[in-house]
Amino acid sequence: MSSKTSYFNKTLFLKTVLRMWPVWALYLGVLFFNIIVTMIVQMPLDEKPQDLAYSVAGDIANLASVPQIIVFALLSAIAVFSFLFSSRSANMMHAFPISRKESYITNFITGLLFMIVPQIVIFLISIPFWAKGGVIVGGYLLPVLLYAMGYSVIFYVIAVLCCMISGHWLATIFYYGAVNLVYIVVRCIVSFFADLFLFGVNADQVGSFSFGSTSVADVLSPAFFLMTRCRIYKNYGDVSEETAGTGAFSGELALVIYLLVFVALAVFGYVLYKKRQIEVAGNASAFRCLRPVARWGVAFCAGSSAALLLSSLTADARTMTASAQFVLFIVLLFVFTFLCVMIVQMLLFKAFKIFTKRFILEWVIGCALIAVLFAIGKVNGYGMVTYVPESDQVQEAFIENDRYIVDVDTAEELDGIINLHKCIVDNRKGYQNLDYDSTNEGMEVTDKNYTYGTYINLAYILKNGKIIRRSYHIPVSDKLVAEEDQAAYYLNIFEEKFGKEALKEDLSVDYYKNVDWSWGQIQMDERVYGEDSIQIESTSDDRSYEEAEVAAFAKALTKDIDAGYITYRTIDFVKEDSSTETFNYMNLLGSVTQALETVNSKYETVINGYSDSTSVLTSYGTSVWQNLNVNGMPTGKYDFEVSVLFNDRCKNIKKLIETAKYKSPDYVYEDEVTYD
Repeated sequence: MSSKTSYFNKTLFLKTVLRMWPVWALYLGVLFFNIIVTMIVQMPLDEKPQDLAYSVAGDIANLASVPQIIVFALLSAIAVFSFLFSSRSANMMHAFPISRKESYITNFITGLLFMIVPQIVIFLISIPFWAKGGVIVGGYLLPVLLYAMGYSVIFYVIAVLCCMISGHWLATIFYYGAVNLVYIVVRCIVSFFADLFLFGVNADQVGSFSFGSTSVADVLSPAFFLMTRCRIYKNYGDVSEETAGTGAFSGELALVIYLLVFVALAVFGYVLYKKRQIEVAGNASAFRCLRPVARWGVAFCAGSSAALLLSSLTADARTMTASAQFVLFIVLLFVFTFLCVMIVQMLLFKAFKIFTKRFILEWVIGCALIAVLFAIGKVNGYGMVTYVPESDQVQEAFIENDRYIVDVDTAEELDGIINLHKCIVDNRKGYQNLDYDSTNEGMEVTDKNYTYGTYINLAYILKNGKIIRRSYHIPVSDKLVAEEDQAAYYLNIFEEKFGKEALKEDLSVDYYKNVDWSWGQIQMDERVYGEDSIQIESTSDDRSYEEAEVAAFAKALTKDIDAGYITYRTIDFVKEDSSTETFNYMNLLGSVTQALETVNSKYETVINGYSDSTSVLTSYGTSVWQNLNVNGMPTGKYDFEVSVLFNDRCKNIKKLIETAKYKSPDYVYEDEVTYD
């Protein structure tokens, strides 16, 4: 009689469920508290149906919480495969009349059910609560459950693979963290390196996550990819009773592809389990070939991070040139990689006697290869430092410095920006070693020719959708403005052609129409000179301003721009003596029924940059953001804030403010005010 092949052992399944019950019980309890209990507490607090549906829909996201699933997927895998981490347990398990295939499949399914069953149980228990809250069960709740189950499969497979390649539960945690985080760590290292050594390259351009930048390579970090690409959104639009309990989903296709890949990797996990030796239980690595990977993975990540961190401390002190700074970094890199490799080697071999000729040779070769990778970047071997897009590749560009942000979209403007950028790149060897010290006049540049400098941030939106960002410090003086091979020359040309019109465009009278101004303040500073000191006396007028008053202010400001009272060109700004000027400003806050697109808000949204409006009246600040009520729900309006700085030379603004008519909100402004 032929024998029957078994792929699942019921006895082993029941024993594991009963033995490891704290794992799945804990996960069930966490879900129950985060979802069911939270909803029960929240429901009496929401008076309106749409408020209730909105808050309940937010509680659903806890079912598919990626960080939560990451933790319990690891716990489940370690629990069901814990016998692999002890020689006694491993020998006993493999002495049973159960094949490795049957053991692997049974334990794999058992651990996965530790995740899936609690999710289904909470789903069924919570249906009445969510239905009462106005959430569409089939259209919103069920997809959330499917997302949670998909996440569970992916991270559980990763945890199982880590159990297969390690012989100790601590090593399993290390490998699990490496799979999910090493890509992020490497990106941050590249970002840190670029910030220190690559002239002009923004850190977020090559690796930082602070601005939400994304890349195709993000798939190398399952945790980061799934949290940023596969999302569940509550309805943040014009919330009503019909839409409050709904939401949207993104990354469905990516999630399905990820699932297919990791189902295949689950089969690979069995291959590893089949080749695994029982004797490796208790060791950090179950396969010898992974030992150098562990050594040099830690050496690169930890060693490079420590070397960059210490290098940045001396960089902040500005006591070394860029070349000397890089030499210091390489020396620190060799020191810290040696320490990291030594520690990992001791852990892998469980001994302190590790210093052999082979170990020293491996360290030297490994460090040399890592140093070469960084050196190639330092000498622009990857081409990032000297890259300047051609004008026919650019859809839109922005230029920002201490005083303005300009949206560049015409061919002539683009040519001006690109010529400036190319000149900065050509002069990079001279510019990157300048010593900048903050002063009231701007950025003081100390070299053999005393001059001033300015910040320049350039951003390009290419026609292929890619965004390029660069940041520079460039010197500015009368002499440099006259030299065609200097960046100050091209910056001055651009500002002379487009400066005034760009500023006036964003301060036009029409720009502030249809705004419901709720609050405003005008502050006027006056310097009082004593024998030994200078004191600033400020007077401010806080009240509500009408649209006509704001329009009159904008008109006066435009007149001052035309008259040249407002400094827009950088060369004029650095030549002025601001020690006798006062820093006056007008700040207005209102709301509009639709989001107005401003240069500042567009720059912050599209480019994810920032604006700085701290100079003596040459800058302006405008921001728009969605207005929410006390419950965090959209009101259908957008807050609109304008901050304008101006100086003593602005005769038209001062004349307007000093008139009694301007201080009267009942006065309708026409042309009675005579502007200079």
